[in-house]
Amino acid sequence: MSGPSQQADKNFWLWGSWGKRIIKIPFLTQKVSGRIRDVIIGPTFIVALREDGTLVSWGEDKQGCLGLGTDIQLCTEPKPIPFPTDFQGKVVDIQYGKHHILALTNHGKVYSWGENPDGQLGLNDLQTRYEPNLVEEIAQHPITQILAVDNMSYALTKSGVVYAWGENKDGSLALEHDNPRVTKPEPMYRMFSKESQVKKLQIKESGGMGNKQGTKTVVAFVELADPLSDKEKIGGFEHPLGEQPQGADGPVLSENDEKEIFEGVDLMAKVMDNTQAWWTHMNEVRHGSPYQDNPTHNDEYQEAAGKEDGCTALQLDTFVSLDRLERASNELDMLIQSAKAQLSEFKEKKGTKNVKFMLCMFMDDCKLRREKIRRTIAARSLIDSRGMSTTQVSTLDYGQDEVNRLQSANNQLHRTLQKVKNQRTYDVFTKTL
Repeated sequence: MSGPSQQADKNFWLWGSWGKRIIKIPFLTQKVSGRIRDVIIGPTFIVALREDGTLVSWGEDKQGCLGLGTDIQLCTEPKPIPFPTDFQGKVVDIQYGKHHILALTNHGKVYSWGENPDGQLGLNDLQTRYEPNLVEEIAQHPITQILAVDNMSYALTKSGVVYAWGENKDGSLALEHDNPRVTKPEPMYRMFSKESQVKKLQIKESGGMGNKQGTKTVVAFVELADPLSDKEKIGGFEHPLGEQPQGADGPVLSENDEKEIFEGVDLMAKVMDNTQAWWTHMNEVRHGSPYQDNPTHNDEYQEAAGKEDGCTALQLDTFVSLDRLERASNELDMLIQSAKAQLSEFKEKKGTKNVKFMLCMFMDDCKLRREKIRRTIAARSLIDSRGMSTTQVSTLDYGQDEVNRLQSANNQLHRTLQKVKNQRTYDVFTKTL
């Protein structure tokens, strides 16, 4: 198997419990060149399955899981794991038990290495292996899946037969006997049936109760659901974006549809011209336009109009006559009615969604400006009414105690008035209040 190149890529983020350490801040591992298909995270080592089917390992391990031979139990940089000279194909899956590793090739062969106190390597002995070894007992059966659970190992054949080996304490391998150690793969005859062939193996972990650790259960699926189709996947589509579905030549527009599309384009141009003219007139009216209280929100139309008469929009609303404000309100009414009439002309036409949206936006702007003018007129009327309702009161009409109380109340009112005046105002209405 070929080794990794010198240039390392960004491989994966790592955090959580790792051996005796707690990693509280994710850190990015950049050790292996190229893309990674899977990794094994041991207590003090890592084994990575690269995209090309080769394996590399680094870290420290004395149980043989590095797979680098008896002489290498510590390495800080990834090293390629050597396989036997007659190895063919590439590794497509790796599984990690308690202290042993299984590897499955694309030719359906299983290799194992690491600790072997219960025969979990399937090599018909209890010796530790420091390099990958072929599991001969199932070499004649095409294996489609492997599973490692603590000191137990499982393999699923193409015909649906499950093989098990390793620790069998209390009959945990579910074989026909309860021998404490099974040193080579044995078929699980209880599940050997053409009517109920196993399709997939999976480990399910149950949460522990109290201070007890959770348990691990092996599940063998028989009636397995089909994989999700593209459109059923999260964010999926029936076919790749930009491509036509199979057997479809794409939609064909009728002559009437084409005519409606071109009419819509022509109508869009006409409405754009009309709306531009109305927009220009609305800005010339100026009354009801936004106040430029924030310099970062300046409007080029308002700036140009302000330069002509030297007044801001707030100054205009404050000092022009009420008659002029009424005329401005009427002109905005006329613009709204014109836009409504334009909208009703093509209300039922197809392909006019953008045109309708543009006209509705324009009408909303006119309505907001008209509403602002009406509030300004009401505020200005309040100002005029306030100026006509002053009454003079003489202190001679009251006793000294009453005068003192009136003076105290007057001082309080002045302080309140000053506090109100210091409040920031944005339009004529709030200024009047």
